[in-house]
Amino acid sequence: MVEKWRLEHPHDTPLHPVRPSPTFGATSPRSTWDVTFTDAPERTLVQTIVTYKSSDDLQKVIDMGMKEGLASTLERLDELLLTLNEQRIEG
Repeated sequence: MVEKWRLEHPHDTPLHPVRPSPTFGATSPRSTWDVTFTDAPERTLVQTIVTYKSSDDLQKVIDMGMKEGLASTLERLDELLLTLNEQRIEG
């Protein structure tokens, strides 16, 4: 099974809330996230493609900590998936 999601948003919407900060706001770069979940033997493959209008927009979000934030989010996803799998096995 393959499931695809497309998210289009700035980085300061209810979909992706952030703490009020002078670095975020109406001028924050907008992005499109294409996320695909694909069943594979014993696992699920998650592919995320984030697109910005320009390389300057991309650099701006990198400078604001996007790489570190995304890495932290993926680590938490790994932890959540391990927990859910353990609950499924026990359940």
